[in-house]
Amino acid sequence: MQQQFLTLTPRYAFDAKSYAYWDNFLTEKEIDKLLANDIWLSSRAAEVGMGGEPQIDTAIRNSTCAWLGCDDNTKFFWDKITEVIAQVNRRYFHYDLSGLYEPAQLTIYTGSGKDHYSCHVDSAENSDTVPRKLSMSLLLSDTNDFSGGNLEIFPDSLTPVKLEQKRGRAWFFPSYTLHRITPVTKGIRRSLVLWIGGPAFK
Repeated sequence: MQQQFLTLTPRYAFDAKSYAYWDNFLTEKEIDKLLANDIWLSSRAAEVGMGGEPQIDTAIRNSTCAWLGCDDNTKFFWDKITEVIAQVNRRYFHYDLSGLYEPAQLTIYTGSGKDHYSCHVDSAENSDTVPRKLSMSLLLSDTNDFSGGNLEIFPDSLTPVKLEQKRGRAWFFPSYTLHRITPVTKGIRRSLVLWIGGPAFK
């Protein structure tokens, strides 16, 4: 699903360690609209890629997910993401990006203490799709509604950095960055993730 990038008045904040956030990516009303979408009813056990064949492995990843395509009910989201990507990439990452080639992933982590996603990267060396280059993680839940579920990245592959979460805040980082979601111990954590593709890094 290739999207054309648009421009938007900048509204961003950045860190010097290869990650950036964009506050109020979605308004409270827009988040509620997204959460009310029937697509959540199609959620199923999340898979991990193993040798090119996705499989369920709860030791690595324990959550449920659904896929958000583009239709009349979700067009507002896709229109907004195309605007934001152009600004974030131009201001900070300077990647050669060509578009979005996958639906957005809606993920649910429940507070069992078991739902989590161990350290992983979003990019894949052996893939038939356009390489993922820039990842985005958008929190849809209020942080008071769950415990645990921290988004942590490893910019140097060794030391975890806990990214401050906020409803409506979108975090961007290179898709080759090691990252994880720590176990959710209470409540429900809902998020949306997507990947922007382009020619392989050289």
